[in-house]
Amino acid sequence: MMGVEPRVKVYHATANPDEILRLGFRETVGTLRSGRQWAGVWLTDRPLDPGDAAYLHGATLELEIAEEILQPYEWEEPGKGYRQFLVPAHLANEALAATRPASEA
Repeated sequence: MMGVEPRVKVYHATANPDEILRLGFRETVGTLRSGRQWAGVWLTDRPLDPGDAAYLHGATLELEIAEEILQPYEWEEPGKGYRQFLVPAHLANEALAATRPASEA
């Protein structure tokens, strides 16, 4: 089928899954150890586990987003063991709406 972008599964670790499912993602702003400020929603190409520095106790939400949409937002950190993306909240919300079954939307 032409025109269909390949979609990849990405994951968001959160302590507040019900709030995200009800209200959507919000832009999060923070500062990395390097002093670099960031804003957006962190996504990874696999669910995080307790051995990962960014691991949160709670839930993991699964989304599907086109690879070409994710690529510009990839944050490369050699040795991480997974790919990570910092995407604008509106893109994460579009993927959340498209991923959820209609009965949950």
